[in-house]
Amino acid sequence: MIDMRARLEYEAIAKFDEDGWWVGTVEGIAGVHSQAKSLEQLGPRLEEALAAAGVVGHVKVKPKLPTGIRSSVERAKESRKRAEEVAAAARQELLAAATALTGRIGMSVRDAGNLLEISYQRVHQIVSASAAKKAAMKSTANRKARAAARRR
Repeated sequence: MIDMRARLEYEAIAKFDEDGWWVGTVEGIAGVHSQAKSLEQLGPRLEEALAAAGVVGHVKVKPKLPTGIRSSVERAKESRKRAEEVAAAARQELLAAATALTGRIGMSVRDAGNLLEISYQRVHQIVSASAAKKAAMKSTANRKARAAARRR
């Protein structure tokens, strides 16, 4: 019989073995382990092993890597996060510049593209998307204002 009072989430430690398999063991429950060729497959297999042990729950798989490799993975993830933040800031600056060039001073998209070192098509995409977003926000605000006026 399955124990329905069991914890809902369990943690499993997964190690990559010399044969190319991930071997996972659920912490705190003796005999609940499994293996899979990928981390993605390991979680469901461990949940099946949990069920076979009479416990219902979700398994969160935590890979255990050698220290040097673990550090390398963490540095790569941190670098990627910083790169994404820089890319987001660059997109905002590009939007501001393209909008200023084409909107405020009336420059052509071709000249704006030349100055920004991007294609004129990309400038058009940027300023069109910005205009569409502003129009949608204005439309939503107008709709909310009309709804509020009707309630009064």
